[in-house]
Amino acid sequence: MSSSFPRAVLALDSPLVDPAEVLLAVEVVSPGSISTDRILKVQEYASVGIPAYLIIDLMRHELLAHELTDSGNCAATVGAPATFTVAGHTVQLTWQQLD
Repeated sequence: MSSSFPRAVLALDSPLVDPAEVLLAVEVVSPGSISTDRILKVQEYASVGIPAYLIIDLMRHELLAHELTDSGNCAATVGAPATFTVAGHTVQLTWQQLD
């Protein structure tokens, strides 16, 4: 595990986490949450400064990796492998790794 991981989060006795402690949010799209996951959550996570957001869409067999840019916008990559940066480390995720 990376030394940049906020270990204090593991010691919390609460199910709530400060968004500033979140390095990566991951969502698996379900039929009832397509718009929420693909549009609203991207905007919400960017607005609170979550640096990386990965969407796993099993229905479309698609990975979407969103990264917060220095300008505060989200840059997205679509496909597999999905490439994104978490705590300064580049991560590539493929469908085979999800099986």
